[in-house]
Amino acid sequence: MLDLYLNFTLAAISDNGACHNRMDVDGFWTDQPGRGDWWGRALWALGIAAVHAPKEEQRSRALTGFRLLAQTTSPDLMAISFAALGAGELLLSQPREFSAQKIVLAAHARLTLRGTDSEWLWPEPRLRYSNGSIAEAVMLIGLALHDPTVIKQG
Repeated sequence: MLDLYLNFTLAAISDNGACHNRMDVDGFWTDQPGRGDWWGRALWALGIAAVHAPKEEQRSRALTGFRLLAQTTSPDLMAISFAALGAGELLLSQPREFSAQKIVLAAHARLTLRGTDSEWLWPEPRLRYSNGSIAEAVMLIGLALHDPTVIKQG
């Protein structure tokens, strides 16, 4: 089953690091590749598979796909949060993986709070879907960067 999911995710990746999100029943993409939360979720899945897939060939293919997607980043907060979950997991296993470092540093810049005196300690003005992934991503960023302050903030 992992090969089916891996094949689908890898097929969604465009040459410029964007990612498709929607396919019709005949197997044709119905959208233009982008960098929305689906891009981040693909990085999350590929980062996990690059570390934990049972077969070396699967781990290698997942890492190749991760590197393709990591050519770019996303301005979307949820996308970069999801991407950080895959990148952080990859960095814990392979600390010198440049593509994962790049994503973690981009996420760190977007997700961590600096010098705020506000009572609202959140990177967005209001809560929305998948908020737990933001906190999880911040903790994983802290682990990957060996920064206890960031872990605590998460």
